[in-house]
Amino acid sequence: MKMKSIVSICKHSKIFYLFDDENGMQWLGDGGAIYPLLKMPPLNPENIFTVFDIPGKQAIDMLVKQKPIPESIDLQDVAKCEEILTPHKMEIRYNGRIFQSFHTSQGIQFIDKKYLAPLSDYKDMLSLYERKDKDGRIYIAAKNGLILVAVIMPFKVIDEKFVEEVRIFTQDCEKALKFQQERGQKNE
Repeated sequence: MKMKSIVSICKHSKIFYLFDDENGMQWLGDGGAIYPLLKMPPLNPENIFTVFDIPGKQAIDMLVKQKPIPESIDLQDVAKCEEILTPHKMEIRYNGRIFQSFHTSQGIQFIDKKYLAPLSDYKDMLSLYERKDKDGRIYIAAKNGLILVAVIMPFKVIDEKFVEEVRIFTQDCEKALKFQQERGQKNE
């Protein structure tokens, strides 16, 4: 796991969420994803910037929150009702972000691809799974083989404006395909 990538995500968001699980493991993220802190000293709001070599001038603008892992998130390596996800072949760049889309039990869901950067060491063995919290909301469990290495929250991309833009994009694609097919038939 690339710790520098995790710290970079938190620095960019200007927030460091430190979560403590019931087994004494700490997890770090910016609220959109969390990653286990393996082989790290215990972190807290007083030492986190020192450990990650963040100068005081930068640290002034950043927030650190430490709390227990939400009970709604299952951090076990294997959960009862998880389903493996297969990414769609298309990625979407929207509002300055790059999103990977997945078909889930609740329709299409998106994750911000920046949350996969810390997991690039696991490229060959990385699998993503759909899990649901106690309220039925989806979250993504990222695993290296059978070991949980991150929890990623879907990004709320879909709204009326997004759906309308996708509809227009689809219509333009259909128009272009029809034009190509007609042109191809005339050229033969």
